[in-house]
Amino acid sequence: MNPCEPHDPDDTDVYELAAPVPPSAPSPALMARAERGWAAFLDRCDEDGHRRSAETGDET
Repeated sequence: MNPCEPHDPDDTDVYELAAPVPPSAPSPALMARAERGWAAFLDRCDEDGHRRSAETGDET
């Protein structure tokens, strides 16, 4: 369809919108992986996001 051509009001099939795709829930495996990654981050970093030493727990 050429956008410069006049619009035919009876030509509705061109303008039909597709049904919206519902969002899918994340897979349980993906959620478990995210939880493990978050737990690992919390083990390595303090509440401000600074890395901690694995041996002493002090900020590096």
